[in-house]
Amino acid sequence: MKIKMSLIAILLASGMGQALAQSNMSSTDEGIIANPDGSYTIVAPRMLRGHKSMPIYYGSHDAACVLFGFDEHLSGPVDYSDETFANIVSLSSSGNYSSTTSGYILNEITCINKEEHEKAGKADEIIENPDGSVSFINPKILHGNDVYDIYYSAPGACSLFGYEEYLKDTAEYESSSDYAISLKSDGTFSSTTSGDKMTAISCYSGQVRNVGAAGSKIYYHKANSSLSSLHDKGISTYQLD
Repeated sequence: MKIKMSLIAILLASGMGQALAQSNMSSTDEGIIANPDGSYTIVAPRMLRGHKSMPIYYGSHDAACVLFGFDEHLSGPVDYSDETFANIVSLSSSGNYSSTTSGYILNEITCINKEEHEKAGKADEIIENPDGSVSFINPKILHGNDVYDIYYSAPGACSLFGYEEYLKDTAEYESSSDYAISLKSDGTFSSTTSGDKMTAISCYSGQVRNVGAAGSKIYYHKANSSLSSLHDKGISTYQLD
């Protein structure tokens, strides 16, 4: 990893430690958070200049990640202060000091090394279906140190969970006022929005089987003999000639 551990150790031991104490965090060890998607969130990032520990201007979010040894900030919202401050640091694109200015400061920043960042999703329930597809109930994306609902992004949601195809017409949505993430077709971040969130989706790789159902019984053709394993799960299945 490219992260400059010596610099981080200095920040945790001095300026960042003070900033974390002011924000009521219990330990300076919480100043840098490792996230499930391979990103790292830096809480209250600051730059040491001589005897001073200076907050960083929110517009320098990419440069702040470079300062800490990362490639760039994770696409998405940047968490910055509600009010403006004086004597804050603006950084150049290479992470160097540029100027002292006033404005909003970074409360936290999530950074990545491009080759180490991975897609990460979760769901309240994952169901293996008789036709070979898999359903995800209330799917969400783990993005940095946050968990977001998924906006209208059916193919992208399936890719997020490692499947090749979206089973057409299986996506379900409901209205929501919370932030959600719209995904690209490869399952990566596209934009942050609000509106309807995905509540269920079915995905598959390869091919799905043609399966019929009547009441509690499942009917399948002998070409789908692998369905016989459903007997072991207490499901009544009938093979058709």
